[in-house]
Amino acid sequence: PAPKATRQIRIDSKRLDTLMNVLGELVIARDRIQKAAERLADPEMLDAVRHASQILGNLQNEVMTSRMVPVWQVFERFPRVVRDTARTLGKEVDFKIEGRDIELDRSMLDEMGEPVLHLLRNALDHGIETPDKRRRAGKAEVGKIEVYFRVLTKDREILQIRIADDGAGIDPEKIRARLKINRTYNPSESPDQLIQHVFDSEFSTKEVVTE
Repeated sequence: PAPKATRQIRIDSKRLDTLMNVLGELVIARDRIQKAAERLADPEMLDAVRHASQILGNLQNEVMTSRMVPVWQVFERFPRVVRDTARTLGKEVDFKIEGRDIELDRSMLDEMGEPVLHLLRNALDHGIETPDKRRRAGKAEVGKIEVYFRVLTKDREILQIRIADDGAGIDPEKIRARLKINRTYNPSESPDQLIQHVFDSEFSTKEVVTE
């Protein structure tokens, strides 16, 4: 017989959040019952608690799995944003995403969307040069931007995101000039220390603010 097609339904993520909260309460209640069973030294009760713990663990795993979505579902808009931004800036870019099929908690991915997008815009705006500048530097006219997603632990608690471009890089002298204008320049700072200023609040080397 032909296998039955997998049935899927759409569930509001808030319901899954509520389920996770209820599971948390269940774990607390289970721990209280386990302590009482240990205090009473009742073998039958202890065995029942162990069995309940296994069921609870399976339930937690199923709820966690139901919250997982592949990276591409959240970041599928990135190629279009990169393409449109590059066109606005008069630049040409080859964009690549590695690790699209890695599955992570949806809420985690939603939190990462805007920061990653900001880094991509920086790579386009500050890193990748215009075709004529790249040609004069002996580079291919089309720049490269790559995003890598990698899970570093089996429990998926640590995700590494790496964004790389083959642009001009960060010019410490440009940062030094901007610091002099802002009157926050320290002549004793090394090039590596100067580069750290890109993380300062409201600091930018751009002469004209783009989108």
